[in-house]
Amino acid sequence: MGTLAGSTIMLLTLSWGGSLFIGRCDLDSNGEAIEGTGKGINCLKQGVTLLPSVQKSSNIMLITSLLYLVVQSADWHWGPKKYPPHDPPQPKYVKDSALATVILCAISFVAYLAFLIRKTVEVESLTPAQKEQIDIKTRQPSEIDPIVTKESENELEEATDKERSKVVVALKCFFMLCGGVAMVTIFSDPMCDVLSGITNKANGDNGGSYINISPFYVSFVVTPICSNASELVSSLLFAAKKKKENVSITYAQLYGAATMNNTMCLGIFCALVYIKGLEWYYSAEVTVILLVQWLVFVMGFPLTYKLWKVVPVAFLYVFSIILIAILESTAVGWK
Repeated sequence: MGTLAGSTIMLLTLSWGGSLFIGRCDLDSNGEAIEGTGKGINCLKQGVTLLPSVQKSSNIMLITSLLYLVVQSADWHWGPKKYPPHDPPQPKYVKDSALATVILCAISFVAYLAFLIRKTVEVESLTPAQKEQIDIKTRQPSEIDPIVTKESENELEEATDKERSKVVVALKCFFMLCGGVAMVTIFSDPMCDVLSGITNKANGDNGGSYINISPFYVSFVVTPICSNASELVSSLLFAAKKKKENVSITYAQLYGAATMNNTMCLGIFCALVYIKGLEWYYSAEVTVILLVQWLVFVMGFPLTYKLWKVVPVAFLYVFSIILIAILESTAVGWK
């Protein structure tokens, strides 16, 4: 849960704010960013302007964030104190709500993938008008208009090459995904052991060393940097081009990563809770995840993000750590 919370919050705060700062451009009289500009720093007259499609990604992130409330609402309603003594230690409401979350996350994940595939096809495929134009040009006799015919042979070749490149890219992505899954399978368990070991007080009793903090904070800060380094670096690189399309890709990627965490990662976590009979004591983490996603969603209006938004959004990262510590303290007891 520490890794899930940390990765989501890091991408929506540090990456979000860093991309805005690096990709900032001067705003024109209509409040839209002028591509390629942006020297100096002006919090009110600089920012980035995104494509309308980015708002769809933000909306999907907000909707999928509600999946956290399935098991969390059950815990808020019944809770360990309201539930009679149980054996095994997992209350029935946790088991049932975790299973419901797994099912809903699976459905949402598949629906999100279908949305992405449809969106990709719409963007990359030729429009009917383009195809009709190519067919008309192809039917014209070369002796009547040889220049047009030559262009039509070129267009057909480009369309064919484009289709072939799609197959190559698809195969490359498939093998890269398989390799990534294999690497995660091999290294995830040792990595968890390391994170647990460096905060284990028993190491000190054996003459070793340890960090005297909760393992949660190590996984919250360190693990997301390792697991989401690609999103962090790529978002900054895209934003540095200071172009509307590139910056839009940056924020669509950040919102998409949060959506993946809300669906696939949450579903896997709840599956472990259901299968292994784990107790649910993540009220503080879930509350902070939802709070950050909803606040960032609000900051995403309108489609021009002014530079001053870097400060409150980036501050949410530190604020989330402090809030979790407060909620998990003995005074509040949200565990």
